[in-house]
Amino acid sequence: GYHTPQKVPMLTNLIRELEKVADIYRDICLHGSTLKRVDDDALKPYAKANELLNNLYSMFYKFDESKVHSYSKERRALTDDMRKAITQKSGDHLFIHYLISLLSVFAHLEYLIFYS
Repeated sequence: GYHTPQKVPMLTNLIRELEKVADIYRDICLHGSTLKRVDDDALKPYAKANELLNNLYSMFYKFDESKVHSYSKERRALTDDMRKAITQKSGDHLFIHYLISLLSVFAHLEYLIFYS
């Protein structure tokens, strides 16, 4: 067994959420592979999401309360921007949907890592 049995449920949930992240990235790649061209503006939010994931990874190993608040604020702002973008007539709505789903999983990971 794990040396700290009370952490097993949290770690199990953490692994489940990381699998969801991988599934969404797979879906993004599959969708992107069907397109002839992906607009650079459509990729900018994904670069930000990748940055958020890297920050989450770093904070998991080196906790910094001020970075957690900054991370939460950035994630919520990007989520709000994508919710507005999906209501627009133009743009790749499936890409935006995947990004919103990804950010939702990031929120779950944030809760599991920092608040549970």
